[in-house]
Amino acid sequence: MNKLLLLINTVKYLKLRQVLWRIYYIVKRKLGVKTKVCLSNYSIGEIEKLENFIPSFDSYITEGNFIFLNQKKEVNNWNDENIDKLWLYNLHYFDFLLQKEPPGLEVIDKWIDENPVGIGNGWEPYTISLRVVNWIKYHFKIKNLNRRQLDSLYLQSQYLSKNIENHILGNHLFENAKSLFLAGLFFQDKKIQTLGFSTLQKEIKEQVLDDGAHFELSPMYHAIILEGMLDLVNFSRAFNYSYPDSWNIIISKMLNFYIGVLHPDDKISYFNDSVLGISKDSNEIFEYANRLGFKNNSVNCSKYFSKSGFICLVDKDFHIIAKAGKIGADYIPGHAHADILSFEMSYGNERVFVNTGISTYEVSERRHLERSTRSHNTVEINQKNQSEVWSSFRVGRRVYPENIEVDIERNYVKGTYTGKQHVRSVELNQDGEVEIKDIFGKDVLTINSYLHLHPDIKVSCISHNEYLLSLNSGKKLLCEIFGSNEIKLEKYYWAEGFNKLTKSQRIVFSGKDNTIIKVYAV
Repeated sequence: MNKLLLLINTVKYLKLRQVLWRIYYIVKRKLGVKTKVCLSNYSIGEIEKLENFIPSFDSYITEGNFIFLNQKKEVNNWNDENIDKLWLYNLHYFDFLLQKEPPGLEVIDKWIDENPVGIGNGWEPYTISLRVVNWIKYHFKIKNLNRRQLDSLYLQSQYLSKNIENHILGNHLFENAKSLFLAGLFFQDKKIQTLGFSTLQKEIKEQVLDDGAHFELSPMYHAIILEGMLDLVNFSRAFNYSYPDSWNIIISKMLNFYIGVLHPDDKISYFNDSVLGISKDSNEIFEYANRLGFKNNSVNCSKYFSKSGFICLVDKDFHIIAKAGKIGADYIPGHAHADILSFEMSYGNERVFVNTGISTYEVSERRHLERSTRSHNTVEINQKNQSEVWSSFRVGRRVYPENIEVDIERNYVKGTYTGKQHVRSVELNQDGEVEIKDIFGKDVLTINSYLHLHPDIKVSCISHNEYLLSLNSGKKLLCEIFGSNEIKLEKYYWAEGFNKLTKSQRIVFSGKDNTIIKVYAV
C-alpha cells in the first residue's frame, strides 16, 4: 500500500502529455515498431563568422581509452553491459571531439560501423542530441566531415525528429530541440529546423524563469542550458538566421542568475543535482558570452531571485547562497533534492559549509543519501526527508516554500515550508556575524541539523557547543550552537565529482528545541 501511495503521489504531478507519450513509446517498443529513416537530398548551409566554442574536457586518451566521470576505461564495445550506462552515454555524446587535442575522423567512422540505426545507447534521443551538435561543431571548427559521415549525421537528425522526448520534457527536450534546430540550419532542412525552433520557443519560455534561473533549479544544469543558449545565438548569426530578440534578453538574465549561484572561487554551488566537472568552467562560459557580445556587468553583491527562490547574501568576507524555493519543476523533479532552506557559505575565496553534492545517478543507497535532507545544510525533522525522494530520479510528496521574507538591505531571509513545522532565518549582520535561527512547531519530536564542512576545513571542538574552523589561508572562524546539548562531529563523504568522494566532517546537533547558529571570524 505504501508503494502504491508513493507511486500515486509521484505520477499525479506529471503532465498528461508525459503520460500519453510514455504509453506510446512503451507500446511502440513492445510491438517492435522501428523508426524508419532514409536519406534524401540535402546541402550544407554556408556560414559567416562562427565564434569559437568552449573546448570540452580532455576525455579521449588514446584509441579505445577514455576517461569520463573520473573513471578511465578501455572500450571494446560501445554498449558494454559491464560499464555503467551514464559512462557509456558520455562516450556516445562525442564531447571529446572538441577537446584541445581531439582524435581524428576515424573515431566517427568506427561509431558508424559499430552502431547500426536504432540499436544501442547511441540511438537514444538525448545521446543523439548531444552528438549531432558536437559533430557539427567539429565539422566547422576542426575538420570537415566526409560524405559518409554527413549521411550518418543526417540520418541521426531524422531519427531524432521522430523520437523527441515528450515523455521526459525539461532539459532533455531542450537538447532535442536545440539539436534539431541546428541540424536544420546545417542541412538546410526546413522541416527539421521548424520542428526544432517551434519546440525551442515553447521550452525556453517555460524552462527559463523570469529571474533567469533554469526551472530544474540545478546550478550545474543551468550552466549547461546557458551554454546551449549561447550556441543557438552563435549558430544563428553564423547562418544569418534572424533569431528572436527575446533570446538575447533571456541569456542576459541567465548570466545574472549564474553569477548569483557561484561561490567566490567562481565555481557552482551544490544545490539539487550539481557537482564540479560536468558543466563548463564559469570563466569559459563568461568568455564565450563575451565573444558573442554579452557583457558580465554584475557586481558581487547580495541578490534575491524571487522566482527560483535563491538568495545570495554578501559582505566583504562572508558569501552565503541559500535556497528558499521549490525543489524544482513539479512534473520533472528528477534532479531535485530534499533541500529547502539549505545554504552554502564561503569566507573569502574558501568554501566553508557545503552541500554534499552528487557522485552517481545509479539507483543505490548512495544516490538516495545524496538527495536526502541530511546531505544538506538544513534540518531533518522526525528523521524524515522533507520531500519523498526515491529511486534515482523520482519524487513523491513534496513540500513547498511559504512565508518567504527577504530583506536584501539587511542581508536577511526568513521562511518556512509546507506544514510550518520549521521556520528558519539567516542573517549576515553588520558586525560581520552569520546568525541562523531555527524554530520548530509543537508536533516536532526530533530534529537533526547538519553543517557539512568542506574537506579543506580543519575543525576542532573547544567546548560542548563551540567549534573552531581553520581555513587553508590561516583564517579562523568560530561556530557556536545554542539550544542543543547533543552536538557531535561526524565523518561524511563530499562529492568533488562523479565517482570522486572525499572524506570530510560535519557538525550534527539533535534534540527538539529551537536552535541558533552563530559564525564569526576570530
